[in-house]
Amino acid sequence: PDFSFTGHCEDENIMFTNNSSGIVSGYLWNFDDGQNSTDTSPIHTFSDQSVYNVILTASNAAGCNNTHTKSITVYSKPQVNFHSLQPPFSCSDTPTQFMDLTPNPNDSNLSSWQWNFGDAGSSQNTSVLKNPQHVYDDAGDYDVSLTVFTNFLCSSTLQLPTAISQAPVADFNYSASCEDVPVNFSDASSGDIDSWDWEIGSSFYSLQNPTHTFINAGNTNAMLTVTATNDCIGSVSKPIVVPAKLAPDFTVSKNCTNQQTLFTDISN
Repeated sequence: PDFSFTGHCEDENIMFTNNSSGIVSGYLWNFDDGQNSTDTSPIHTFSDQSVYNVILTASNAAGCNNTHTKSITVYSKPQVNFHSLQPPFSCSDTPTQFMDLTPNPNDSNLSSWQWNFGDAGSSQNTSVLKNPQHVYDDAGDYDVSLTVFTNFLCSSTLQLPTAISQAPVADFNYSASCEDVPVNFSDASSGDIDSWDWEIGSSFYSLQNPTHTFINAGNTNAMLTVTATNDCIGSVSKPIVVPAKLAPDFTVSKNCTNQQTLFTDISN
């Protein structure tokens, strides 16, 4: 009697291939876990990780038999677990952070990860990182799955529903900008907005519609970040050109009585 096998993970079909020689009338397999089989080349599943002494007994028609024993090390499958961070991370158009919580098995090490984020229409709906980020275009419920592999290639998969909240859309308008002239900024965001954070040049405001005076001419930026009642965040940045303020000036010539006096504008 002789045999080989393929596979070494718990809760996985292990295929035993019978390589016995001679005229054999029957076989008896003892898998060392309380289970037996009389198949020629059986398939067996071990429910626990351990070392098993598998015995194959081959018999002929005369009643003679012989045995062959091989030790099989059956390794653990990982107990997969994960979660996603709550808003402001699990929002549309915002990177959603996923965290792998799978504990390391006591007989092996975690070696690789395969994520599927459940939005089939996305061009990048998978990842092989341990703790990846993914951007969902639309709010909704998605079935996210994670498959974790050990260094012995034992694997398990877990699928969990993940809720993605609607992010607000930030936008604003502003009046004509000039140096040393108050500029009115007005919020034009959509969504249930709870708070506003402005960064205009080097100044910061928490009003919905602030007024800002640029003391220097030049190019600058204004950024608005809004937070919705569901804790999701949206932001927008716009370039602003601040022209230099006018400097009115003029000259006077031919300023004599009874003559046409000439006034010439020389403003910048």
